[in-house]
Amino acid sequence: MIRFPVAASISTLLLAALALTGCQKRQASGAWEIIPGQRIGLVNRVVPAGQEVEAALGMAGLWARRAPLSLWFAKHAVNVGLTMPLEAALAFEIGLTAQLFTTDDRAEGLRAFQERREAEFRGR
Repeated sequence: MIRFPVAASISTLLLAALALTGCQKRQASGAWEIIPGQRIGLVNRVVPAGQEVEAALGMAGLWARRAPLSLWFAKHAVNVGLTMPLEAALAFEIGLTAQLFTTDDRAEGLRAFQERREAEFRGR
């Protein structure tokens, strides 16, 4: 779990921006250190300059093969959650996750995993 030692007055949106771009940490010397997102587990891949579009298209292709409801719910959780206090946003995310457990896509994903084949998601 990542803990952010920030004052409660900092908005969730600002906190998310710090998390995505790097978090500041005070060193014993009193200086501030920028912790890159990859080092603290917020970024899974860094690509060289000029390869961003190719990498993004590769990730988009991977996501396009995933369950569309899961992707939509994740995007919805972030977009709506950023407008809420943290506790409410986490409760909202849990509610969305619970709904995903009732979908046909979840059942298809489990079947495909057990049968060692690619899932055929239908967005239901």
